[in-house]
Amino acid sequence: MNSNQYHSLKIELQKISAEIPLTWGAVQNDATDRLVNLFSIQSYTDLCHKIQGLPDSTQHYFQHRWFLWQCARCDEHTFATNGNVQPNPNPRDQTYDIEFNSNPVLRFDIKSTKVPKQFRSVMSTVFKHPEQLVNFYYTHQSTGVRRCMQNRIFIVHHSFVSTRNTLKLRCEWDFKEKAFTEYAERITEEGKFIKHSNVKSDIIFIIENRDGTLTRRFVAV
Repeated sequence: MNSNQYHSLKIELQKISAEIPLTWGAVQNDATDRLVNLFSIQSYTDLCHKIQGLPDSTQHYFQHRWFLWQCARCDEHTFATNGNVQPNPNPRDQTYDIEFNSNPVLRFDIKSTKVPKQFRSVMSTVFKHPEQLVNFYYTHQSTGVRRCMQNRIFIVHHSFVSTRNTLKLRCEWDFKEKAFTEYAERITEEGKFIKHSNVKSDIIFIIENRDGTLTRRFVAV
């Protein structure tokens, strides 16, 4: 993705965030993914055309999945615009997305996500014990082809205003650009990363407060 593609895509995602279904309609799985070559579709209009005639739940699955995939691509691109962040030069390599400070120890997969439903009423506990959230993400990850254990930075979006706003929050690119730059400037090998099995992880919280303002929280840096 180049700069022009990024700016066009983020505008499109901001426009459609209000109409994307809140739920997938099904757990992410390879069987449904095989129905449509999702990764060849470059626009939401083309996606809607491709999925015409499928059951509503399946259409919701692809609409939600395509939106989240494109948001994740934008998150990775945003990180990679920082001078000390190097994207994986092999796009087919699924072991990591970005590397910090030209240091192989600081290679991470970027996972854009939200707070699971069962944690939303205890956010004060989540902030104090983020390892509980990380353990949940790893143990409940998709059973698809990309299921693997790897170092991860979880970009966790949460709105205290409404669940609907969580999708909009994923598209707050100006805010996220500043947050990712700050994170990239602060990360070191000595960071207090969260350990799970034999991998390490971190969380960047992107929060919409009850008054509509935005804040970010880092865990390890």
